[in-house]
Amino acid sequence: MKTQTPKPGIQSHLRTLPFSHVTCADFPRGRAALWLGGAAASGWPMPLALALDMGLLLSFPGAGLKSEKPGYLPSDEDTSDYLNFLQRVSVHPLVRELSLQKPRFRMR
Repeated sequence: MKTQTPKPGIQSHLRTLPFSHVTCADFPRGRAALWLGGAAASGWPMPLALALDMGLLLSFPGAGLKSEKPGYLPSDEDTSDYLNFLQRVSVHPLVRELSLQKPRFRMR
């Protein structure tokens, strides 16, 4: 069985994943694609890595998340501004409240 290569748009999104800074144990990675589609549908297109990071911050309690520069990125790759942004977002009262809410609908 021959596998198909992803479309160029998908490849562009997949290339951003190594820049994701937020991790969560036992997280179904496919959910990030739903967040990406939801953001685009609401007029906020973004790279897949950002959709993953923001989706995790908005969906899970902060205690289960870890935000840090991935160890495989080069040491001279400065991501401190992005990491500071993620840390500020993660402690925002609205984000903390959203992450504790139970969804009232099921995502397909």
